[in-house]
Amino acid sequence: NMYQTFKNVVDEDFSEIFKNSTSKALVFGGDKDSAVWPESNKKIAKLLNSNIIMLSGDHYFFLNKNNL
Repeated sequence: NMYQTFKNVVDEDFSEIFKNSTSKALVFGGDKDSAVWPESNKKIAKLLNSNIIMLSGDHYFFLNKNNL
C-alpha cells in the first residue's frame, strides 16, 4: 500500500503549481540523475521562471564533495 501511495505522489503533475508560483527559486539537479531526469529539472526551472544549476552526479549530487 505504501509503495502505491509513493508512486501516486511521484507521478503527480505539479506543472500548474510551479507555473503559478510567485516565490523565488533556484533549482539544483544532478546531471546523471535517473530519479529526477535533468530534462525534468529544466522544465521545473522554466515553469518557475528561475535559474537552474546542474551539478555533477546522480540523485545524491549534493553528497559529492567535488561539488562543494
